[in-house]
Amino acid sequence: MGRRCGDHRCRFGLWTLVLLADLVLLLTSAGLSVPVALVAVMAVTAAGVAAWRIARKPVLARSDAAQRAG
Repeated sequence: MGRRCGDHRCRFGLWTLVLLADLVLLLTSAGLSVPVALVAVMAVTAAGVAAWRIARKPVLARSDAAQRAG
């Protein structure tokens, strides 16, 4: 009846955007200006995505090499 094996990437992306907007609102309510809060949240997000991709790269390379060998 219900979909159990659906693609949840869109929903996860939407909630990520909601979380980032909430962080900007929290920073602006603490007294930070809106442009500074936007830049700060975007910089931290970009650094987190870059670190996640760098951390996953060796794992992907090893699994790719294992598939080619086998």
